[in-house]
Amino acid sequence: MQQQKLNKITAKLNNKEIPFTEIIDEFEFSSAAHFTMFCKKYLNTMPSQFRKEAILQREDRIEQIFKNAGV
Repeated sequence: MQQQKLNKITAKLNNKEIPFTEIIDEFEFSSAAHFTMFCKKYLNTMPSQFRKEAILQREDRIEQIFKNAGV
C-alpha cells in the first residue's frame, strides 16, 4: 500500500502544474514538513529537488530524441 501511495505521489511530483499544497491535501499529510519528511524518507530527496530533477531528465530525453532524429 505504501508503494502505491509513493507511485501516485511521484506521478504528481512529475507534473509541475500540480502544486505541492494540492499533493499534501490529497494524501492527507498533516503539514508541508510531514510531506517533506515522507519524501526524504522514501525518495531520498526533498519534493522540490525531486521535481526539479524529474523535469531536467525529461528535457534531456526530449533533447536526445530530437538529436537522434536529426532535428
